[in-house]
Amino acid sequence: LLRASNSLLNWPTTLTDGQWLDREEFNLITSKIESESTTTTLLLGVPGSGKSALLSRLAQELRAKAVTILAIKADLLSAEITTVEQLMKSLNLPANPIYCLAVLSKLESVVLIVDQLDALADMVDLRSQRLNVLLDLIHDLAGLPNVHVVASCRDFEHQHDPRLRNL
Repeated sequence: LLRASNSLLNWPTTLTDGQWLDREEFNLITSKIESESTTTTLLLGVPGSGKSALLSRLAQELRAKAVTILAIKADLLSAEITTVEQLMKSLNLPANPIYCLAVLSKLESVVLIVDQLDALADMVDLRSQRLNVLLDLIHDLAGLPNVHVVASCRDFEHQHDPRLRNL
């Protein structure tokens, strides 16, 4: 899971001068994860508002606390992904990611982070089957005990893509 999460874990989290901008959203998300047994959070914002940086910092801090994470940058997934099995192979996981996280959640808290769902929206990607795969992953894991889901999306795509609007 750690190797599959590298693209988001390595995403820049600070300004060019190395400064991290404290964000209320970051504290709200971490508080929810720490205090509740299961959460699902959709982080919305305009382009360039720092959603990826926030999720990268979240992934880094959870990893430092030895929390199991699977962090996916949706925009870096191959457009050829049309099934969860193809997603599993793309992420080099030993089994279906739903199964992996569900099994681990019986032993410990796990967090699924999915960044940039908007990059797979109908208006951006004409072959958007991989968005369906990620949404199925989110829906199948959301609400399971010890599972926390955090995803990000731009406001515009959330309002205009029916699949994202229903998330």
